Amino acid sequence: MLNDNCTLLIMSCDKYHTAWDPYFQLLNKYWPEHPERIVLSTETMKYSFPGMNITTVNSIKGWTWSQRLKDCLTKISTDYIIFSLEDFFLQARVKHDRIETCYEYMLKHAEVAVCRLKNSSNPDQVLGAEVIPDFYLAGPDVDFRLETQFALWNRTVLLSYIDESESPWEFEAKGTKRIVDTPYQFLWYQNPYGDRFISQLIVPYVVGTDLGYGINWGKWLWKNKKLFRDNGITADFSELGIMGPTQIRYRQFFSKAIYQKDCRLPYVVFRLFYRVFHKIGRVLRKNSS
Repeated sequence: MLNDNCTLLIMSCDKYHTAWDPYFQLLNKYWPEHPERIVLSTETMKYSFPGMNITTVNSIKGWTWSQRLKDCLTKISTDYIIFSLEDFFLQARVKHDRIETCYEYMLKHAEVAVCRLKNSSNPDQVLGAEVIPDFYLAGPDVDFRLETQFALWNRTVLLSYIDESESPWEFEAKGTKRIVDTPYQFLWYQNPYGDRFISQLIVPYVVGTDLGYGINWGKWLWKNKKLFRDNGITADFSELGIMGPTQIRYRQFFSKAIYQKDCRLPYVVFRLFYRVFHKIGRVLRKNSS
């Protein structure tokens, strides 16, 4: 059984501590069979949740994200971990039997590094042969093969992929190139219906600025509020603030303008326009609420 030799690892940080209560409330509601061993990684804060065995692992000041990840993986005693970030908010029951199937397969096949439990919804992403029902081989040409979505990992293999100097974004981008010749197999979940029916996913969550769930650019995305309200969860949105679709479009537009090679838009003009549109967006949101 999964619970015999697996730990749930949530990588977080002090800045996002207001996400912890919603995360664990939804975990408790939608995945009661979750691994009993839970590790929460953050810099200095401590946390507990009623009825859950949570160990908070703090870090030395100045450590990189990858140093903190390595520290946690070294301290965890189980052979397998389920990796998560603090803003992977569940929206329906987790298909625990499907995760158990992945775990049993990995026990018998030491060549498998990971079963990625996040649905691969990119229609342009070409995967290989189906190994387990709805799980396909992700070869070396797959973008971001090493990444930070919800996944069942062989702990030792994941540990071997870490470069302690890297941020989470570097871990994904540089790490994918670094492990191109790894002998281990990567199995990715691909639901035939994509993300349209969230409740049908093995781990029913979605994140990103296009979908409105999770945390991005240091702020709550707008759909979290309704998700929490529908589940009877009271969350503190004041500390991070909420980013809506209008603000996201402004930010994306001006970010492209700044970073395009052929752009000559001065940074001071960018900041001026951003602040003006940000204030307009706040007024519009206030009037509409």
